[in-house]
Amino acid sequence: MTRRWLRILAATALLFAAMGAQAATAETADGSDAVAAVTAGSSQPSDLTGVDVLAGAEGRTAVVLDLSGPAEYDSFVLQNPDRLVVDLRGVVSRLDAHSFRVGDAGVVRVRAGQYRLDPDPVSRVVFDLERPVAYDVVLDGRTLTVSFGDAPAAAAVAETAAPAPAE
Repeated sequence: MTRRWLRILAATALLFAAMGAQAATAETADGSDAVAAVTAGSSQPSDLTGVDVLAGAEGRTAVVLDLSGPAEYDSFVLQNPDRLVVDLRGVVSRLDAHSFRVGDAGVVRVRAGQYRLDPDPVSRVVFDLERPVAYDVVLDGRTLTVSFGDAPAAAAVAETAAPAPAE
């Protein structure tokens, strides 16, 4: 199998896993999600080398970002118009194309490019949304997967049936 098909299979597995459970994210004081990967002390920037759009089952769609090495990211939502922004810190964009049509799960398109090179590189990926949309971001090694759409009804029922933690 080619590397691309292996990435697609891995992303599909992550998409199905996300359908069964919600990913946990940390929320910062300004309301944005922040998740970081350990960069193993490397000062060499990683490259953003690919963007794959995967249409999923039950209205879920995943966008897979391929990286050449470790990265850190921040994600936040903007309004008027609705957008999800993912900043990849320590990453240089090596993409040939910068806009990718999605047209599913409330996501119109994905735009990716170099936001900043100095003092530290940041690649920015912007998801143009039709409306506010539920999303999950999962960083797994050299792959960052952003999944859009609501979790299946079974997962939502299980979540609402869970008892509240004691204080």
